[in-house]
Order: sequence, then structure tokens, then C-alpha cells
Amino acid sequence: MGNALTPRLENAEKTGVLQLSGLKLTKLPEEAKNLERIRSLDLSSNRFEILRPSIAKFTTLKLLNVDNNKMRQFPVELFTLTKLETLSANRNCLVSLVPPGHVVNFGALRSLRFVHLSMNQLTEFPVELCTATIPINMLDLSHNMITAVPSCVSTLQAIELNLNNNRINLVASTIAQCPRLKVLRLESNQLTLEQFPKELFTESQVSLLCVTENKFDMRDFYSLPDYAQYMDRFTAMKKKMT
Repeated sequence: MGNALTPRLENAEKTGVLQLSGLKLTKLPEEAKNLERIRSLDLSSNRFEILRPSIAKFTTLKLLNVDNNKMRQFPVELFTLTKLETLSANRNCLVSLVPPGHVVNFGALRSLRFVHLSMNQLTEFPVELCTATIPINMLDLSHNMITAVPSCVSTLQAIELNLNNNRINLVASTIAQCPRLKVLRLESNQLTLEQFPKELFTESQVSLLCVTENKFDMRDFYSLPDYAQYMDRFTAMKKKMT
């Protein structure tokens, strides 16, 4: 392992990018903990079940990739990294963001732009991210087991929210109040027409709404009152892209 690590550590000292992917690691090597000025840390495709509190030492970290590990929660110390812009933890075993009973100030994540939590075991929407001080552009929660989108989603700052392939049967009408939401993906869930928040048509800024493979016929969806208001935004968005 030492031979494999040495060139990666040396490169990290020069570039600020530490690449430790695919090394069968269960914890961060001691030698890596001295590289406190790194900007990017790739721990993907290893065997991590937890990250140690020492992750807080990386105060300049902008990107953390822990895709394809075995993590169930994040350490609370992770959420003190005020410069973190991208957090990617796809294909893990996450059941929550932090251990039960812990109170965390997620508002410190004032640089966080991209959060990727696809293919985990989340059963509840991560309400911790619903705060006006976290300027998220993209939140990917697809391929989890989430059943509902709560009313506090109104304070979520995401521009794009991906909830495809969950078990959602309830979406709070307050989702229409999300101040920056433009893209909402709800495909392959368990929504009925009665449970779909019609406020998304009339009160939101959403210009791309994906809802196929739910418990309704798309022809009935297209016939809903005020659907035309959404289509006006969709058409305007398409024109801007051409």
C-alpha cells in the first residue's frame, strides 16, 4: 500500500488533488492527514463505512467524492467545511446524513453547490439541506426509498432536484415556493393525480417537470387545469436553449 500511496501523496502536495480511489481503504491513511491544504479528495470505490472526525482538518476542501463505499452516515465534522462545493456519495448505504441525535449547523455549508446522494437507502427527505444559507444548484436523491417531500422543502435553494426512482406518494404543495427551482424530476414514484401539487403549474418557476411512470396516465396529467402555464415556461426555456 505504501508504494501505491507515495506517488499519489506527492502529486497531492503539488496539485492539491488527492486521488485515493480503488485502493480497498477502510480509513484515511495517516500520511494523508498531513495534507490539510488539499482542494479535492477522491475516496471513491473503497470500503469506507465511516469517515473519521479528522476530515474537518481539510479546511480548504472543495470536492469530496466517496462514491461506491459502504457509508451509512457522515461525521458531523464534515459539515464544518465552509469551502466545500461538491459532495458526492452515490452508491453507499446512507440511511441519514448524520447519526441520530446529533444537532448539526448545516448552514455553515455556505459554498455547497452540488450534492449527489443517488443509490442509497434514504427513507426520508434530507430536511437538513432545506436552508436558505446553502446555495445548492443540484441535489440528486434518485434511487432511494424516500416516501414524502415535506413542507420545509420551500426553503431548499436547489435549481435542480432529482427524486426519480423513489417511493414518493406525497409532495408538499410548498415545493412551488422553492425560490430557484427550475428542474424537478419525479419519475418512477407512486404519485397519483390527486396527490400531485398543482401549485407547480401556477406558482413555481419550474420549467422542466418529469413525472412519467407514476400512478397516473400521462394523458390525464396533460389535461389537468393550468398545465398550460407550465408549458409556457417549458417552451420559453427551450427557445432560450436554441
